[in-house]
Amino acid sequence: MSHHLFRDRFGRPGKGNDKAKGEGLVEYARSNVVTPAPVAASFEALNADLERRCRTRQDERAGRHAEGIGTRLVADRAVLRSLPAVMAAPPDEAFYLMARLSHGEPSLDLAFRLPGDAKVGVAPGTAFGPEGEGFVRMCFAISPSLAREAVARLSAVLSAARPAQGPKPT
Repeated sequence: MSHHLFRDRFGRPGKGNDKAKGEGLVEYARSNVVTPAPVAASFEALNADLERRCRTRQDERAGRHAEGIGTRLVADRAVLRSLPAVMAAPPDEAFYLMARLSHGEPSLDLAFRLPGDAKVGVAPGTAFGPEGEGFVRMCFAISPSLAREAVARLSAVLSAARPAQGPKPT
């Protein structure tokens, strides 16, 4: 049976991009909804397993990047050290950084403010539990040039005077 016998709500042969869009949605759902939670005897065992996996991938390339994961990590760690107003130890084996902010703005407020002010997204530390207050999580699984641009934007915003804290709109 030809696909032309189906109504166009099932696929539009003349459109050409329905298949790619559908595959993209399936991949998104598989990665974000259907991915099982890791199982480990303890956090220490989970961290040891994650560290082992990261170490085995240091020479691999991620996506379309020319350099390996390990090479990018070294370059990204150097860039992270230039962030002002942030106390953070660059991670040894990950592309996520939990950074402690020294200016006292609540992490959720900062996470909502940075996309508009710096065009950089971060996750509030409180998304990882109440002890995460005062931290933000940043992902550096991006090209070194983009990471440098993000750091420059963050530096400008975090170095500037904090905006006046008025009452929040209801």
